Amino acid sequence: MHGGRTIYFVLGEGAVVEPPSAVGGPAAAAAPPQVSSLRFGRLFGKSRRMMPPEQGKALFDKLVTLGLCMNDPETYCQEPPPVNDEESSIPSGYTYLGQFIAHEITFDSTGDLLQDEMKPENLRTPQIDLDSLYGGEKGVADKPELYAPDGIKLKLGKTYLTVPPNNTFENDLPRDKANQENPKKALIGDERNDENLPLAQTHVAFIKFHNAVVERLKAEGHQDEGLFECARVQVIRHFQWIILKDYLPRIVDEDVLDCVMRHGLGWFRADGEDGLFMPLEFSAAAFRIGHSMVRRSYEWNSLHCSEPLSRGAVTILELFQQTGFSRSPNGLGGHPRLPSDWVIDWRRFYDFAPLANIAPVAKLNHTSKLDTLLNFRLDKVVGFPDTKLDKMQKAIAVRNLLRGFYLALPTGEEVAQCIGEKPLTPEQVSDGPHRKLLEDPAFRGHTPLWYYVLKEAELNGGSRLGPVGSRIVAETLVGLVKQSRYSILDDPDWRPRFGARAPERFEMIDLLDFANVVNPVG
Repeated sequence: MHGGRTIYFVLGEGAVVEPPSAVGGPAAAAAPPQVSSLRFGRLFGKSRRMMPPEQGKALFDKLVTLGLCMNDPETYCQEPPPVNDEESSIPSGYTYLGQFIAHEITFDSTGDLLQDEMKPENLRTPQIDLDSLYGGEKGVADKPELYAPDGIKLKLGKTYLTVPPNNTFENDLPRDKANQENPKKALIGDERNDENLPLAQTHVAFIKFHNAVVERLKAEGHQDEGLFECARVQVIRHFQWIILKDYLPRIVDEDVLDCVMRHGLGWFRADGEDGLFMPLEFSAAAFRIGHSMVRRSYEWNSLHCSEPLSRGAVTILELFQQTGFSRSPNGLGGHPRLPSDWVIDWRRFYDFAPLANIAPVAKLNHTSKLDTLLNFRLDKVVGFPDTKLDKMQKAIAVRNLLRGFYLALPTGEEVAQCIGEKPLTPEQVSDGPHRKLLEDPAFRGHTPLWYYVLKEAELNGGSRLGPVGSRIVAETLVGLVKQSRYSILDDPDWRPRFGARAPERFEMIDLLDFANVVNPVG
């Protein structure tokens, strides 16, 4: 949530409130509580080490210090930041595909609920049904503003003419020109998908993939009646395939994923008596790995890259400002729509080498290594909506660590013991620029789960999660796919057929190619 306090409805516990600032701070002065209408639960129970907030001021302060050092080591740890991004082997597109997945499974179709309105039966369960794209399973009946006049295709936005490239493209999100408060606001199922430009362009790609599937089904003779539902189910299933066969194999440990796929879930009881829920260990810790994967700069397209006669690589801060989500007057470059020169060249974000019809580029962006040093400075994003947050709270690392504190998440060592893995030693955890902080008795052998997951990955080479992070992420995403009403895991004979290179080969590069969105600018 952006702004205010967040409330999690945790099965068996009721409402767990995340305070806005320091322990014991004046909650009444904060923005009203908000709650995502999701059901949350725990995989491993509460931490045996975590103290209730009213008794934990000392630990709170130490977590803040650790988060500030992760966010800005030069200022708070007297450690110089790395001169260049240390890269993983993961193409950068997967950073933003991961964010798209995160928003999809936490999509809130009912809006915020006040605390006194929360009842378990009113809370939705996490789903992989692309509500973030379609606005609901009924399509145009749920969110007519998202749809073209035929009620079957999704709307696209046209870019704002710039020279170069002296052309416009249907590669922007549709925008709400009638919105007096923010006429640049994106008309999409989940407005968070316009937070930054790579994510917004990922959403555009899925819109265009849906529309391309509709056109292919029409060409095959499918009539308008039932066409939308047929296309929607196909897109959802292709999305699930990408999660299981493309995204997860690049992020998690191969043996852990193979174990989950072959032998089922060990800790995520997605079909238990409480019903489906979102694991707190996943949403508040393990799947916040994307913050470490963000680069400080990107080769964006032929007009914004480090090649001769180009304008230079773009910073992540620029990519936050080229959206309608930013409240800055300079959002979208001061234009009403995305300028044409800012349409993404996906060849620079995914490796298209397997596709012979796609010309290669000189430089492919890879993610920053998965580690405990962040390149992402939210506090420097002009116009970020959390205007009521002070600088400390706008440091993502601080917020992630404090979220685990308030939710009493188990430590990394506790989770490792639960799943039968040998925990990292205190010396392994503390090796690096945060050594002095992590040698404190409060942290020694009791590492915050989010930090532990990143440290595991760092020790694993920075390109793949370690045992704890892999287990949480794999079990959650496989479990959510399994529980979908359209689950491909319930239909072992199903295979992708829109853009697939072969029956078993369909990845994001194939989706982007089929959607004809790889490199519109040229």
